[in-house]
Amino acid sequence: MVLSGHIVVTAQGAVSSYAIDHPEKVPKVVRTLIANNVPQWRFAPVVRQGHAVAAKAEMHLRVVAIPTDDSHFKLSLAGQWFGNGAESAGVRALKRPNPIYPRAAVQARLEGRVMVVARVQADGHVSRIAAEQVDLRARGPEGIMRKWRKVLASTATRTLSHWTFQLPIQGDNAHKDHWVVRIPVAFILRNDGHLDLPTYGHWMSYVPGPRAEPNWLTARERMDAEDAAALPRDGVFLAQQSLHLLNPPGS
Repeated sequence: MVLSGHIVVTAQGAVSSYAIDHPEKVPKVVRTLIANNVPQWRFAPVVRQGHAVAAKAEMHLRVVAIPTDDSHFKLSLAGQWFGNGAESAGVRALKRPNPIYPRAAVQARLEGRVMVVARVQADGHVSRIAAEQVDLRARGPEGIMRKWRKVLASTATRTLSHWTFQLPIQGDNAHKDHWVVRIPVAFILRNDGHLDLPTYGHWMSYVPGPRAEPNWLTARERMDAEDAAALPRDGVFLAQQSLHLLNPPGS
């Protein structure tokens, strides 16, 4: 389950307040899990013009329920992402053709999500691209899943490599030689003419794929697999989060 909301932190990095969107749609046990964890978080202070300041950011949480037996699950906050879409920093996709659903995957009724990471040069073109992870919606023999992950990853990266971007020309975000963005690509089948999208506040089963880390990413541009999975379904997102969590769940 991926939830959205916002969080406010003090100049010292403590949580001042937070809220999740549409709490009435979220199971009580999940709201309790969040309430027991988020207020205890500590962040690296946000510094602007040499001074630590209070800050507010979008918050996206990924909650995972892992079965422990036939009737019980273990809940955990498995990933979190803080920040805004790339457009908030002046990075906007101009030419963005959508990947075409591979016909063989449609015939096999296969769904999944590809997390694409791309390096965008100052001229707005993609110079490097890779699929960091491919999650499928159904389990099968490992060899078959490996085949389909490769098919979806190839389709997504081949199409997105032709995207072009508008980059900021003024302000603190201008004059960089490159930008690194993440773009989730969802392959979801239509059911009776409609996309079978997961409903907010409901669970979605998935089979996480192996993680790949391109060697052209810097340490600051890398992202934990669980945090990347907390990104919203659609959009273009900067590699660096706007808040740095010092004590993530399980640390």
